Amino acid sequence: MDQQGKKRPKWQEEDSLNIETKLLDFRNKKKSKKREKTKTKTIKPDSTIVGEHKPSLVDSHPGLLTPPNIAIRSCRSITEYQKIQDICEGAYGAVFSAEEVATRARFALKRIKIHRPDNHGLPVTCLREISILNRLRHKNVVALREVVVEEDLLSVYIVMEYVPYDLYHCLKQGIRFTVPEIKSILHQLLAAVDYIHSQRILHRDLKPANILLTSTGILKVADFGLARKMAPQMTPSVVTLWYRSPEILLGATCYSYTVDYWAVGCIFSELVTLEPLFEASSEIQVIHKIFKIIGYPNKNTWPGFHNLPSSRMIKIVSSISPGSLVTKYPSLSPSGIDLLSQLLTLDPQLRRGSTSHAYFQEQPLQRQPSLNELFNKNI
Repeated sequence: MDQQGKKRPKWQEEDSLNIETKLLDFRNKKKSKKREKTKTKTIKPDSTIVGEHKPSLVDSHPGLLTPPNIAIRSCRSITEYQKIQDICEGAYGAVFSAEEVATRARFALKRIKIHRPDNHGLPVTCLREISILNRLRHKNVVALREVVVEEDLLSVYIVMEYVPYDLYHCLKQGIRFTVPEIKSILHQLLAAVDYIHSQRILHRDLKPANILLTSTGILKVADFGLARKMAPQMTPSVVTLWYRSPEILLGATCYSYTVDYWAVGCIFSELVTLEPLFEASSEIQVIHKIFKIIGYPNKNTWPGFHNLPSSRMIKIVSSISPGSLVTKYPSLSPSGIDLLSQLLTLDPQLRRGSTSHAYFQEQPLQRQPSLNELFNKNI
């Protein structure tokens, strides 16, 4: 019978039956092939643990490492590692260094507590961080090795490569980097940020504490707890206060990759002066500091300013001459001032940073810092 209730000719019924039979056979064959593939799939040894780097480089992107062969297996136990010492503790978990029992190799472990089932289980930030770290492969991004769990499954540990120094403690110890060393750190940071953005990911929490350095001066961006893929709407409650861009401070929920460039500009300033540029205790204090140093916005410097949710709270007092950056950073060359100005541009549409900027081409050329030497000198 057809849709109108009329009886179909016998030849049509036979054709319909044949087609249905063929479709059923095709589906069965497809399922059978899938089962065969599953049976023949071999699990690779532990040397190909999630996140482990291969040493080869991809020509299409400098510093990009080839993705590893990911082992398909269940998580190992935390008993495979022996704790050495605490490193730091944040809102989303504690980080400590540990040795793998079998190899005596050192790693950094981030502990994430799992809430009870009635409390929604594993935090979404943890799942997002694991997913993003497993996706990123770059020499200037901290590498994920694997995920391990406690026997009672109440905690998950993200196992990453161990990097001994971070920029926050270097600056806190009063270590003053030379111009070539500042150029090296900034160039590596911009290379990492460009790569992260090329994967359509925003870090959203760049600050000195999340910038790690090896003893030979290789930079590694860490802590992707607030990172996420680019989306039309995102929360403004991100980024540590002093490194938060003006649009986020003013309540923007639609923002782009340039929020990370603002943070890079703040870090650049701190490398030069050894002091946070916008240190304050509240959002309104930070935004007023920004406007006093960079200049108050107007229709020309930031056309979309008045459309932001909290812009009405800001009283436009005066404008600051752009030349104020020159007097604030006397040790920076004109091209260094230009790069800093680009990174700290109020209008997000015009804000930018580049590893090919003239600042990195002029003398003195960049040189990676030796952290062991710097710390020994400073003791």
